Amino acid sequence: MREINFRERRECKGKEINFEMKITNLANLSEANFAEFKNEVANHKTLGQVLTWASAKPKDEFLSQIVSEVITQDEFTHDVVIPYKNLFLVYDTT
Repeated sequence: MREINFRERRECKGKEINFEMKITNLANLSEANFAEFKNEVANHKTLGQVLTWASAKPKDEFLSQIVSEVITQDEFTHDVVIPYKNLFLVYDTT
């Protein structure tokens, strides 16, 4: 399995919004490892949730600063790079 898509529709401040997240296995993890990883990150809907999750994990799984880099794509879009175990998680935020 190379890619997984999550879609959800929610209400926020009286408006209906669509949430979509795509997880791509660029590290060529085995099916079992990718499934385990997917279960770890499937509920990350906001950057705040990512940081809360990372803060609660054992310290040997993250660098001390958690976010290693923020790459500006344009004025609205940023990639947030988070080292996790022997991988780099990249969250495309808008």
